Amino acid sequence: MSKTVELYYDFSSPNAHFAAMQLPALVAAHGKKLLWRPFFLGGLLKSLNVHMTPGMSSPAKTVHSRLDLERWSRKYGVPFRFPSRFPMNTVRALRTALVLEAQGFEQQRYAQTVFRAYWVDDRDISDAGLLKELLVDLGVNADEVLAATEIPEVRETLKERTAEAERRGLFGAPAIFVGDELFFGKDRLDFIEDALRNGT
Repeated sequence: MSKTVELYYDFSSPNAHFAAMQLPALVAAHGKKLLWRPFFLGGLLKSLNVHMTPGMSSPAKTVHSRLDLERWSRKYGVPFRFPSRFPMNTVRALRTALVLEAQGFEQQRYAQTVFRAYWVDDRDISDAGLLKELLVDLGVNADEVLAATEIPEVRETLKERTAEAERRGLFGAPAIFVGDELFFGKDRLDFIEDALRNGT
């Protein structure tokens, strides 16, 4: 059976930003479809009782982490600017992804748009007004979608997606599954390519 490729992401993660921009082309080059799996990283980390920003757990590590992100941006040509608001509340943006998913809207277009808004343009993606603007640009009924994010079922779906992430062994973002094999981080694309090349 052909292996599926799944990207578990939260907009709050800079590494997920890079994965979201680089992984689709790699997956497409191997004739696979990428499945986008939004989940609430803050909820997962709280459940695991670990540091909410593990890459920035000390001042020295914060400086180094930011330098590495800038290096990654230059090396791979992926636009990036560390935002003035960090960490970011991404719950509304994640629920919006789930509503669009249920409507059959292309997940990659929405996810990459929101990642760019936060990690390139330094915009406040927790703001409903900004999300409305982005949704209008994407050609969807923004008012309808944003209203749906407050429906209890959508709230529960995000909680369940986050619980599912924990059940599957996730401990951060991004996490990529090729079939049942987990790869963590933006810097595992070579391993993912090997898995795709060796798959069926």
